[in-house]
Formats: sequence, C-alpha cells, structure tokens
Amino acid sequence: MNTLIKRMVYPFMLIIMCSPVNHAYAGKPAAASNKAFTNSISYTWYDGNKAKKIWLNPDLIAEFDPKPATHRQSKNLAASASPVKMKQRGIKLWRLKTGVTSKSNMQQLRQQLPAAKISQVLHDGPSDATHKRALPGNIIVHLDPNWDQQRAMTWLNQHALQIEKPLNIGPNIFIVKTGPGLEALEKANEIYLTGEVVAAYPDWWQEVHKK
Repeated sequence: MNTLIKRMVYPFMLIIMCSPVNHAYAGKPAAASNKAFTNSISYTWYDGNKAKKIWLNPDLIAEFDPKPATHRQSKNLAASASPVKMKQRGIKLWRLKTGVTSKSNMQQLRQQLPAAKISQVLHDGPSDATHKRALPGNIIVHLDPNWDQQRAMTWLNQHALQIEKPLNIGPNIFIVKTGPGLEALEKANEIYLTGEVVAAYPDWWQEVHKK
C-alpha cells in the first residue's frame, strides 16, 4: 500500500460518510427473488484502499434519467425486455429475456437506445436479493489534499481527465466525466491503480430501501 493512501484512509472514510454525490434515491425497492447467480461475472472496485467485490446481475439493465425523447426508443425493448416495478426517481430497470453479459449485448442495447444512458446492474453479493448498484456515468477522484491547484490540474490533464465539477467536501476532490456502465468502473480502477491518488471510485447509483 502506498504511503499516501495509508495516510488518508481515516479522513477518506469520513468524507465518504458525508458525501452527497452518490446517486441514491429512497423508495420501494424492486422485488427480488433471492436467486443466487449462476456463473455470474464479478468485478472489483476500490472503496478508499479497500478492494470490494461486486457481481453482475445476469437479467437486469438500468436506464437513467428517462426522458420523453427516449420514451419511443424504450419501446424498442418491449420485445426483448420487461420493466421492473420500482418507485425510485430517475431510473428505470429492465429485465432482459435474453440475459445480460458483461459487454457483448450492451453495445446492441445502446444502438436500440442511442439517446439513453444505460448500465449493467451490479450487486454487493452473488444473488439478486443483495444491494443493487449501477453506473450512470462519472467517477469521483481524490487527489493529494496537499497539492496546490496547479499541480492538481496538471495531473488531471496528464491523464486526459475532464472535470465535471469539484466537490466541496475536501481539497482536491473532483467529479470526473466518463460514460455510463462498466466504462466508469474500469476508468476508476485504472486511476486508482496508478498509486498516485488517494481514491477513485464510480459515482454510483445505489438502491436505498425506505425504513
């Protein structure tokens, strides 16, 4: 573990607890059958310096910010998918009849829904009853808080990262632009594994159960 990440682990956890940016909406959760995934693909993401495993839901995709412009396109899914009942704002879940693989049919779905933001659905455990996550796009990057603005901007430019906006929850913390889906997860991991940042993780959408 590099020295920078060791030094920042406890402040980082405090920042995560206070961060307002992860896409989570209270509401009635989508029904789950507690079905264990068979031969599901798993991925790793980094919560600070802690590696966490997530599992691909082989049946679901998420459509973010559905708008009237994409409503007609969404009907193209009717022959191959059915909507999942849920009351969370800004997202629609679809259950695919043909199943989901990591990337192979996402390209086809994006061709069907060119104006929509769609993502694989992932879980914190290997069954569909566990906590859901998805990737609407963008990642959150924590640089060394001791860097001045010029050094931070130089580092971001060297890595061809475009800032969506800075976050006022600590020094040198930025939302960085990425596409939706696994592209966001892969970019966050790529940046974290340089060993040059405090943290890098997706700006997750997360299912929140109403108490």
